[in-house]
Amino acid sequence: MLRQFRISWGYIIAIIILALIGQASQAQSQSHEPTHESSQVSAETEVQLSATIKKQQKALKAQAADVASRLSAAKSSERTEEAELLQAELVIIDQIDTTYGQQSAALEKLQSLAAKNEHFREEIASLQAPSSKGQRISFMELDRVREELYMESRREKTMASEIKLADDALQQSIKIVQQKQDRLKLLEAVSGEADTVSVRSRIELEIARRDLELAGQVQGLRQLELRIQKQAKAVHQTHLELLRHQVKVLQAHAVFNPEDLQEQQQRIDKEEFELNRELSRAKDQRLTVKSRLEQARKKLAAAGLDGEKRMEMNLETLRLEFEELESKIATATRRLELLADWKEVWQRRYKVFNLMADQATLQEWRSAADLQLTQIDQDERTLRLSLADWQNRLITLNNKIENNNEVALGEEKTGYAQQRKHMLAIIDQLKGMQTAYENSRRLLTKLLDEINLRTSDNSWRDWIDLALNYKIYENILLDWTYALASALATFALLYFLRWILIQRLKHLEKLDKASLANGFLTSIKRANIFFFLMLAVSVASLFLAIDPGTSRNIASLTKVAFIFQTGVWGSSFLRIWIFNILARRTKRDGASLGALSIFNFSSQVILWSVALLLMLQNLGIDVTALIAGLGIGGVAVALSLQHILKDLFSSFSIVLDKPFVIGDFVIFDEFMGSIEHIGIKTTRIRSLTGEQIICPNGDLLNTRIRNFKRMNERRVSFNIGVVYQTPAEKLQQIPAMIREIIEAREAIRFDRSHFSSYSDFALLFENVYYVLSSDYNIYMDIQQTINLEIFKRFQAEGIEFAYPTQSLYLQSVSNHDQTIGMTKPALNR
Repeated sequence: MLRQFRISWGYIIAIIILALIGQASQAQSQSHEPTHESSQVSAETEVQLSATIKKQQKALKAQAADVASRLSAAKSSERTEEAELLQAELVIIDQIDTTYGQQSAALEKLQSLAAKNEHFREEIASLQAPSSKGQRISFMELDRVREELYMESRREKTMASEIKLADDALQQSIKIVQQKQDRLKLLEAVSGEADTVSVRSRIELEIARRDLELAGQVQGLRQLELRIQKQAKAVHQTHLELLRHQVKVLQAHAVFNPEDLQEQQQRIDKEEFELNRELSRAKDQRLTVKSRLEQARKKLAAAGLDGEKRMEMNLETLRLEFEELESKIATATRRLELLADWKEVWQRRYKVFNLMADQATLQEWRSAADLQLTQIDQDERTLRLSLADWQNRLITLNNKIENNNEVALGEEKTGYAQQRKHMLAIIDQLKGMQTAYENSRRLLTKLLDEINLRTSDNSWRDWIDLALNYKIYENILLDWTYALASALATFALLYFLRWILIQRLKHLEKLDKASLANGFLTSIKRANIFFFLMLAVSVASLFLAIDPGTSRNIASLTKVAFIFQTGVWGSSFLRIWIFNILARRTKRDGASLGALSIFNFSSQVILWSVALLLMLQNLGIDVTALIAGLGIGGVAVALSLQHILKDLFSSFSIVLDKPFVIGDFVIFDEFMGSIEHIGIKTTRIRSLTGEQIICPNGDLLNTRIRNFKRMNERRVSFNIGVVYQTPAEKLQQIPAMIREIIEAREAIRFDRSHFSSYSDFALLFENVYYVLSSDYNIYMDIQQTINLEIFKRFQAEGIEFAYPTQSLYLQSVSNHDQTIGMTKPALNR
């Protein structure tokens, strides 16, 4: 494991170095970026480009006059649509002219920066020339130049961020130019296919060309702005070099006179006097406000409901005024303490510069300055928290004022305004205190630097500071150390988290071999070391001021590594979920496993297609056309294979939803039989007559299916008819007799037996019972037994079953008083 860590660390260092070396290649690649022919500024000098811009601007004005005349003619002829298009073209021409003016101003600024840089170079050369030995310079001038050097040094990171913003704007303009070019090509292709070109199409084509020209000129302006930012950084570097030379020269010739010290003491005394006067005034005001605050609290306690809201407003305003005075007194007191320290620091600086202190005293002063700096850091942290709290309270008050519609005029509005005024005063006091702390820190830092210069036994600190401030690729060694440490810490943390998760999931895996924990474990084990390295490099780049192009490349590679790793994890987890988790819910047969395999393949193709498109997009490749092509091709394939795809997805539904499985007896439409095979496209059914029925999966799911295999019990209903000559007492015995016969059988449940109706030739009894099995043969055996038993019992009881008969009655009249009835046997139907 240690060896693996060493290799990983080596990879991290190599990647960081290669990324930073890539600045040169990035600068070369930027010169080859595709741009519009009217905006090629990198290959021309400022003078040549200025002349070109003036020539193009002159030609543009002539074109604008031509378009304006056409617009006037269109308006006079009442060609409204043509006039609107020409007006839009005229607006774009005006925007192009404005962009030309901005380019000219940018070129002038570039020339100004170049002249300024040359002026700084000349001053550096003059400082390097031998100077007169008797030259004497005030120590205050040295202090001023040091202060300027300190302030200019703090601007470096800001300038790097400005270069990055300018570079991002340039990249965005390049994309816009490409989009305008594509749109123009499309319009040209459409107009080229047409037999005749209408006026509208011709003007739209002119507008598209103007739009592309505008985008090209904006891109040229963005290139100039990027050059300005880079030139400004170069001027800044030259200025810093000049200030360092000035500090070195001034240190050799500066003289710290007692008059200079006395001047600083007088300045501090004057500031002390002003602060003491303000402090005394604030204390007097505090007593007055405190008295008013107590009176307001008493009035609020004795007030009724009518004046309560107004008094609460007044009380809150007085409380904030009291807090403002308390803050003013506290900050003034602390600033007086700092001013006392400043006096002492200036006296020590005077003695250090004029070699009026021994080594022990210098050591003591160094320790005291370190303690003071530590105390200032602690006070500043507390001050920042307090400042943030008051700023949040001010935001809350502003939101309250904006959202309260009742605040219009009168005392309530005045009260809120007073509260806001007091809060702003407190914030200003805290910000002033921040400035005082910053001035104290700079003064103490200067004292420490001067002590280090005069102390021989602590020169090793100078060497350490020099080494840590040594620049490599525009970054000091200390920043490189932070970057490397952060990269190693990030890599180690990710590796440790991976190890912890693996150990934890191994324990969960023992509980359930096919659980989700197993899927997560398999996925986490596939965490790529390259992914960890790119994350570590990305974190390390945050500590370095690197070229925007290199930073963008690192970000793109990190995104690609993250997308690839996410794809690996997603692919592994999908495979585990399909074949372990999902497979447990399906029947382990060939059809189910085949469908799961197809489902896995389809999901993997979709996952990696999306991942590949995202990776190509983050690498700077335009995938819009590719996605459009894939979309059109996908629609064509889907249309041609819609029936096959329908059956394919239906097979997924059958396997996952399981409306039936192999072996089930089903009835659909006019077909019935047992399921023999569930395929990707068709399902095969063995009918009762022996033949095989092959049905597409889509058609099978679109119909109503009756699955008899899943029937828990079968309801049986049958009727029995007896003749009309059956006596009434026998009819009453029949339901009880049938119930007894049915309940004597096993695996059935009797429901009811009733004399249901009078039919044409029988008295009908309706009987219902349930067979507690779905087997059809068992049902027929039970029904046969019941029928035989009913037949026996009816024979024993003398009950006749009815069968279809008809009776014919003949009547003849003789002597009007005799009737002879003859009954003829009924004929079977």
